[in-house]
Amino acid sequence: MAHKNVQIKICGITRLEDAALAQEQGCDLLGFIFTRQSPRFIEPQNAASIIEIIKQKGSVKIAGVFKDQPLEEVLSIAEALDLDYVQLHGEEDENYIARIDRPVIKAIVYGTGEGKKALARYRSCSTILLDLPKQKMAVDKVTARKELEVILSEAEQSDKRLMVAGGLDADSILYLLNKFSPWAIDLCSKVESKPGIKDRAKLIELLHLFQSISKGEEKTYVNQH
Repeated sequence: MAHKNVQIKICGITRLEDAALAQEQGCDLLGFIFTRQSPRFIEPQNAASIIEIIKQKGSVKIAGVFKDQPLEEVLSIAEALDLDYVQLHGEEDENYIARIDRPVIKAIVYGTGEGKKALARYRSCSTILLDLPKQKMAVDKVTARKELEVILSEAEQSDKRLMVAGGLDADSILYLLNKFSPWAIDLCSKVESKPGIKDRAKLIELLHLFQSISKGEEKTYVNQH
């Protein structure tokens, strides 16, 4: 069964109402994407306004998401917004990571057979996000799940913290948390009506499901959508 300390993150926040809803429903982390190529990009000053209000309401943690951006830009935004985590989705190496003065979440891709190799490249990074490649349709689901199982099983024998992403839906969450205890689950597209706009019903449904599993309640999910 799921460990009660598994965290849940809602990523791709662009609106205050979505951040507030996620916080009210018990999420642990909110993610803001500062990579301009992303359809979920938010200007740092707009994120700052949301974060200021959210921080007044509770202790939710804030992650800033970057991809292959100049280190000075990352450090500047991280300091200005007082980010709790810097999340990196590019080809940043360990020298780059070592110069960031706050906790780093490094994303690597699984599902292609290269996940374990990628994981080994970041031995000094304490938190790793496991994500599917952008072209998810090209990934064999059975192969990807087997690779994910191996990585999660081995991580449970170490002090490595893993966050799992990759278009997780209710069935995926049920499966993962009934077998493993990753540090966190990262939700984004499956709680949206369109990129950057969260769907209230979907977000509440998946957060309630997550919380029920975390409490040890038996759940059988039937898709309502």
